[in-house]
Amino acid sequence: FSLEFWVVPEAAYKTPVLNGDLIGLKFVFGPCTATNASCIAVSAGTNGVAVLACESAGRGCRQLVAASVRISAPALVIVSVENDQPSLSVNGGTPLLGLNSSSALEYTPGTLGSDFGSLEGVLGPIT
Repeated sequence: FSLEFWVVPEAAYKTPVLNGDLIGLKFVFGPCTATNASCIAVSAGTNGVAVLACESAGRGCRQLVAASVRISAPALVIVSVENDQPSLSVNGGTPLLGLNSSSALEYTPGTLGSDFGSLEGVLGPIT
């Protein structure tokens, strides 16, 4: 599956993501909420974009790939997942290939934003 969206963040997100600590991330798409689901979550800020694999209703998230780029104008973000491995491209840059997820990524993100933190900025069309 793949996601494509435009984003104009107004604040940085916390990096790096360590030990599943989700506080301070600026989720565009938050972790899924199903207890038996594995999905991706996407965080974006003025300092870049990160893709995480999340299991068990948002617990057990780990960062699979991140693009450390300055975003100060509308940015096109493309996230693709194939064989449980995400790739990430920002503004048409060379896709960054992420780590393989330890479990099958069966679902696209669960929600816009998250209780852990949501995007501060503007989100454009999502395809």
